[in-house]
Amino acid sequence: MINQTNETNQTNQINEINETNEINQTNETNETNEINQTNQKDQGGELLQIKYSEHLENRLSLRKIEHQLPRKIFELSNERYFDEETGHFIAIMGIELYNKQREVMVAYEIKGDMATLLTIHPLKENQKDNRVKSGR
Repeated sequence: MINQTNETNQTNQINEINETNEINQTNETNETNEINQTNQKDQGGELLQIKYSEHLENRLSLRKIEHQLPRKIFELSNERYFDEETGHFIAIMGIELYNKQREVMVAYEIKGDMATLLTIHPLKENQKDNRVKSGR
């Protein structure tokens, strides 16, 4: 009887340890997923954290643009420029906005491991070409 009780206690302790390990692994996986969702790699492969400027938050509200769109453009755009006048980087991507296919730009800056998305707006026809030619 004593042996069975000891075995039961040991089994219970092992089960508790296994449950704790499973919970810890799940928490670690969730934390890793959250970190991966908020980070973006720069062109050198370094991880960047992304934050929105107050101005960008205001523009999103004013222009009724979905909150995740600037991040999506920053992360997925294959078209990038440097604005020599402002010193900001520009990401441009064609997307559907206001029920029409448009090119939309996101201006951003990178300092250390932080990418700050500054503003967003749809480009007018030929605006991109004119700015590229002028270095803007």
